[in-house]
Amino acid sequence: MKESFFRLSEIQHHNDDDSVNTGRTGKSEKTRLLLRHIRKVHRIKSEGLGKSYSILGDTAWQILCEIHLHNLDQKNIDIASIQMSLSLSRSIAIRYLEILQVEMLVEETSANSQSSYRDLRLTKLGQSKVQSILEKCAEAFTSISIYSQPQAVPSD
Repeated sequence: MKESFFRLSEIQHHNDDDSVNTGRTGKSEKTRLLLRHIRKVHRIKSEGLGKSYSILGDTAWQILCEIHLHNLDQKNIDIASIQMSLSLSRSIAIRYLEILQVEMLVEETSANSQSSYRDLRLTKLGQSKVQSILEKCAEAFTSISIYSQPQAVPSD
């Protein structure tokens, strides 16, 4: 039976804020790394969105991303599109949008006094928060992609 020996320099222990730099890891270590990165991404969203994320959870983030994507593509998005995309009832979607509006993350472009949720946009604050979260999450995803994948062994 062949024993495996690892030098301590080959494995670095890390916390959530450090990049992961392991050459080869076992399945349980990869699971730990993935879970730590998921926790880090959750923390990034929670810190970035504050109260709205605490109240609404990940659905708030999904709504903001859906609106932002449509805004970037210069396409209108309404409540029906959000309902369909996230499988939400109209009443639940309205509740989420109301909270996101109170938090000044989402607005309607129409100056209608009664909300119709026909043309939704992120506010400047909403755009800033979503973009910041995306950039921080991209760093976390890059870190896990680069450093936690098994390395190919060069052939002889």
